[in-house]
Amino acid sequence: MKTGYTIITREAEWDDESRGRALRLGEHEAGMCPCGCGLQMAVAHSDAPIRVEKFVCRARRAMAIVERNERNENKDAKPDRKTGALWDDGLNYYAVPHDED
Repeated sequence: MKTGYTIITREAEWDDESRGRALRLGEHEAGMCPCGCGLQMAVAHSDAPIRVEKFVCRARRAMAIVERNERNENKDAKPDRKTGALWDDGLNYYAVPHDED
């Protein structure tokens, strides 16, 4: 009886280009200010003046209104007796564009 074997050649998960992009992204993220302002630490922590701008996201505004209304509606809610969960534990909101007819 003849015995054989099979050679399997797999393609590398990361090529040089994708590895380089991932490393650059890691370096970029590591340099971000941890407060969440969205700026690089070198800019956020410098003495240079910083202009603050604001905008209104209509989707986030609608979500905030729903969240506030639900908080008010459930302000007297008690934790679940078995699990101790509150009414909003694990509750997430997301915006969906409304199709107009």
